[in-house]
Amino acid sequence: MTTPNGVPVAITGRKIQGLLSILAFSPGLTASRDRLVGLLWSDRDDDHSRNSLRQALVALRKRLGDAALDILETERDDVRLVQDRISCDVSEMKSLADAGEWSRAAALYRGPLLDGINVRDAAFEEWASFERQKVAELAFGVHEQIFEAAEGGERLAAANMLLALEPFRERAHRAVMTALVQTGARDQALRQYEACRVMLENELGTEPAAETEALRAAILAGAVSTPASGRVGNGDDAPGVRVLPSIAVLPFANISGDPTDAIFADGIAEDIITALSKLSKLFVVARNSTFTYKGKAVDIRKVGQEQKVRYVLDGSVQHGAGWLRIAVQLIDATTGHHLWAQRYDRATTDLFEIQDELTREVTSALQIELTEGEQARLWASGTKNLEAWEATIQIPELLHSHRRIDIAPARRLAERALQLDPGYASAWAMLGWSYWNEAYNCWSDEPEAALAKALEAMEKAREIDDSNPDTLALLAFLHISLGKHDAARDFANRAMLLGPSNSFAPAVAANVELYSNNPAAMVPLLKRAMRLCPIYPAWYLGDLAYAYLLLDRREEAISAAQESARIDPDYVYNHFVLAVAFAELGRIGEARAATEDILRIEPGSSITKYRESPFQEERVIERIVRGLRRAGLPE
Repeated sequence: MTTPNGVPVAITGRKIQGLLSILAFSPGLTASRDRLVGLLWSDRDDDHSRNSLRQALVALRKRLGDAALDILETERDDVRLVQDRISCDVSEMKSLADAGEWSRAAALYRGPLLDGINVRDAAFEEWASFERQKVAELAFGVHEQIFEAAEGGERLAAANMLLALEPFRERAHRAVMTALVQTGARDQALRQYEACRVMLENELGTEPAAETEALRAAILAGAVSTPASGRVGNGDDAPGVRVLPSIAVLPFANISGDPTDAIFADGIAEDIITALSKLSKLFVVARNSTFTYKGKAVDIRKVGQEQKVRYVLDGSVQHGAGWLRIAVQLIDATTGHHLWAQRYDRATTDLFEIQDELTREVTSALQIELTEGEQARLWASGTKNLEAWEATIQIPELLHSHRRIDIAPARRLAERALQLDPGYASAWAMLGWSYWNEAYNCWSDEPEAALAKALEAMEKAREIDDSNPDTLALLAFLHISLGKHDAARDFANRAMLLGPSNSFAPAVAANVELYSNNPAAMVPLLKRAMRLCPIYPAWYLGDLAYAYLLLDRREEAISAAQESARIDPDYVYNHFVLAVAFAELGRIGEARAATEDILRIEPGSSITKYRESPFQEERVIERIVRGLRRAGLPE
């Protein structure tokens, strides 16, 4: 500890060290005397414990000397440290993490919290253990952010740090496996899996999770790509070719011996086909085509060739007295290798409820594996109502489009989901998203009212689940529109911290940096978002195009915007980038063609309306306005 003048102060004595620790980790650096005596002298009666606290405070003042008056304040009921006179490395670490300064935050973690402070009080040790775990979790989350943003050797080093922090956490082992195979060390990655398996068996008496087994299978199949594979190609971040995943769901085999169970097996497969068919990012073969294989022994590779699909989902149903077992496996039809497998054991108290649950779980697992990434798990976990969930999973594709025509159906789906399950946080968040979209794109006659409705719905979502990264990311969007850039960055950073595998959070964080005129920070955030969501929406690339434009990398801006337009020709903001970039390069004919596209998509677009964009710096708006004026956009 140091005084306000920077003079080191040696704080000795276990109880005094414990006292300072409790104050440092209390809200407002303030703790009640009852709390202090309850944690430090829990084995003494009230009179003796309060007397011990008074003696400890006297001793602490002596150690602080002249600085005591500036640092320590005591009242009848409370004891506090003066906030602007004290710094705490854990508080600083949290602030840096909230600000997205991951490397600086990571440097402040030097091992287990309060290591070496032994107060010898059971209540204190319980409190310290809880605080220690919170800080360790923060450190793990910070290093996960570093891992996600890194590549090559730096990515492997970050993964090894995760493993050092949490050797019993499978996520850390999977990070090391992924980093190793991406650096070409496939055999080492498989050895890491084996080390994880042995550790789990010997230390915890369990087996690797399905995600770990799926990663091993993908490594064996050669299906683990480099972080940029399939989405970035020639050059720094040039967009690559995108191909929609294609899948055939085979009829599930009835292996219970009871012919009546075949109806249930068929129903499970049909429900999964129906749910998957609602995902626009996935090509799903129709039931009539795949059910021709019913009751037949099939060669998965041949199925892939006949149905012209990359993936095949196969399964079986076994039914006994009071129990049900369903096994499902996802197979790469080009190689025959298993990518993911899971077994579900359920009691047969309600077959229809089980059917709904399995449909949600399997479909969300496939979304995680093939399209939406970790977001799919959030949508599936928030409700037990299959119809509400099926309505909600259709909304993001509509709202990602930024098209006026998609707002009404998206809102109807959200409202329908909430009628079925009023406690469904994701549906509330997406209802708020629809109102924000309406205000942001100037489609509402009362934009302030639309923003108020957006805030009300998003806060309702946060009230139900305050750890949902999607909700926090949407609140970041909303606060950009409210002109509160710092608050928006805070929400975006918290979303990334809570959802390290969530693609939406870094994409929104990049959007915050766009309007805060920090384009250099956008590029790694968008690369990460694209890596986490292989079939990403057009606006991810559209924001990348904006980043390149503001960085004066105009040719790359044009390339990214054109690729984004190939994904979605009617995403209007691509054409704004093209109009400005072409105008600044003196290619006026192409700039005017881009303006024609803007007016085709949004006939009411104008320079006046664009001036309402929530850019933090006026000079950025003026630059874009100059380009749009040269490109012929009406005033």
